[in-house]
Amino acid sequence: MDECGARVRRRELLGIVGSGTLAGLAGCTAFVDWIGDKVLGDVNIFNGRTERVTGSIVVTGSDGTDVLDASFDAPPSEDDGNDSQADAENTSTAASEETQVFEDVWDGPGTYEVRVQLDEAQTVGDDATASTSIEISDPDEEMLAVTLGADDVDEIRFATGDALSEFQDNPVERTDNESES
Repeated sequence: MDECGARVRRRELLGIVGSGTLAGLAGCTAFVDWIGDKVLGDVNIFNGRTERVTGSIVVTGSDGTDVLDASFDAPPSEDDGNDSQADAENTSTAASEETQVFEDVWDGPGTYEVRVQLDEAQTVGDDATASTSIEISDPDEEMLAVTLGADDVDEIRFATGDALSEFQDNPVERTDNESES
């Protein structure tokens, strides 16, 4: 066990999320949020694709200091029968098989710039990079979700929230494609 807690394995997280989804569908988002509070950190990278995605994430505070500069290695969300281990280069503090979790990122309330860069020759849809600006008013509660594709969307997306159930309702506009509107 590392200093930050135990690693959450894919099957455990899928079981938890599956149970949480059922509870959420039944109108019990408190249970879903309780689970999310136990496994998520300040910055969370979710791989919704069927292939491994590797890259880096940089989060810069309003004073221009990088508060997170890390690599990630997100195995596919679909179970391929292999229980892969986290890459030695992965600097996340805790991880499920397809979720990278970075804790203690926010250094206070303020605006943070977020940049995701996928490794060479990798894309999520047409995206190899993505960036956004987020406002964190309560650093002890607010989280960032970075989604690398999903069933219905093949792009890099950002969302914020105080709880897991809020990510879907709080998407954050990307700043790297404002001119493409």
